[in-house]
Amino acid sequence: MEMAIVHDAPEAVAGDVIPADNMTPETKQRREQLGLEYLACLARDSGLDAFADRLAALWNEYEEQKSVVSQVVHQVDKFQALAQAYLYSRRYPKLTKLADFRHLHAKLQDPWLVRQADDILCKWDEADSNQTSDMVFVLVIGGPGVGKGTQCEQAARNFGFGHISVGNLLRRESTRSGSLYRGFIDKSFREHVPVPPSLAMRLLREELPKLEADGNKIRGLILDGFPLTEEQLKAFEEEVSTQYSTVVMQCPPEVLRERLIERARTSNREDDEVDRIKKRVASFEESDSATLMGQLSKNPKNPVYKIDCARSIEEVKTDFWKCVQSSIDQAGRGS
Repeated sequence: MEMAIVHDAPEAVAGDVIPADNMTPETKQRREQLGLEYLACLARDSGLDAFADRLAALWNEYEEQKSVVSQVVHQVDKFQALAQAYLYSRRYPKLTKLADFRHLHAKLQDPWLVRQADDILCKWDEADSNQTSDMVFVLVIGGPGVGKGTQCEQAARNFGFGHISVGNLLRRESTRSGSLYRGFIDKSFREHVPVPPSLAMRLLREELPKLEADGNKIRGLILDGFPLTEEQLKAFEEEVSTQYSTVVMQCPPEVLRERLIERARTSNREDDEVDRIKKRVASFEESDSATLMGQLSKNPKNPVYKIDCARSIEEVKTDFWKCVQSSIDQAGRGS
């Protein structure tokens, strides 16, 4: 643990360095050595003289790579650099030199790290493929009972899109025999807390290949009820695509409550129970939607469409289809 800290802390002081910075290994090492000396000064200033004395010895042990501990830390460092490069490649698509980090996979020897690195490279290849494909992504956000499922299903059939309800994926996973997440998902629904991005993205990645099974070809994907948080949006951009449109389905809370009470009579869904309806609507209204909308609106190339859903199903359908068509047109312009 000490050696890992001694290796990472000087990097934190010196700052992250990526291939696009065009910094030589010698310059990078000098900056990190100065970072180490600065940390030693801070340690002595805090009365940690013994630890300050050990910093240089640990640094040298790491650089020499002779001890088992130093070799393990080197392996973990290479894996961490590969994983970080993948995340940066999703956040900053124009930094093409990040692909230089992919060669680190060949330097890994630990079987577990190799398996994790294999998974990262698969995700990287898949994400690159999605970024260069002509797939159109439409994210659909709206409160419970706003009509997301109905509108998404109809639009998907009309435009030849796939349709995935992330809420349905979670409900299915919560009833799957052997699932490690059953209790966790049930609790998240009961307490109206969005699941972590990693779980949502895992289920989404598993579902995507099924849409084009048996030779079916889709021209786009409508994601129903996703994202719910800014963190989920960032995960989508990192793992799937930075190019998408968003449809925000808006409706007064009192109308949502009336619709959910009506739906509860036939839906047999636990979250449609009357005593939970008010909480569901209130939780959506109190969610960090303002933060999410702010993030969605940052990129003018990814349009955000808003629809008044207090109207009839047919009126909403007309506007919803216009939004999907605009998304197709936008993607076709290469925006």
